[in-house]
Amino acid sequence: MSLFDLGPTLLPVLVAIVLGITGWVVPPSSIAQDSTSVQVIEQLALTPFQAKKIGNLNAKYQQRLDRASQQSQQAEQELTDLLLAKAPKAQIQAKYKQLTTAKQQLASLMYEKFVGVHEVLTPEQLSKLAEARP
Repeated sequence: MSLFDLGPTLLPVLVAIVLGITGWVVPPSSIAQDSTSVQVIEQLALTPFQAKKIGNLNAKYQQRLDRASQQSQQAEQELTDLLLAKAPKAQIQAKYKQLTTAKQQLASLMYEKFVGVHEVLTPEQLSKLAEARP
């Protein structure tokens, strides 16, 4: 079983693990607040070592993720502006290519970070995540 077999319903749990367990101050809207997600996180019983490893992953990826997200948002806004301004097709295509590249870079960074979390969790913890799936 891999992290990616768990499905989208557990993504909030993983986000909570990645962001919330490490001692960062996270806005309530950023992580799942339902009792099921909180129970699953508690059931995982992360060790201090696991929490530290996940915190290190956050430190490693946070600036790169922020930068990639900003680049993606900027390219999307610029593409929208070009479309609304009736810009030349070649210019629109170039900006679209830039946008897709930025989104791919963001997705790749997120994938790398989640694989890192996957490697930190034990098979038992991954099983608990799978059991929590509706």
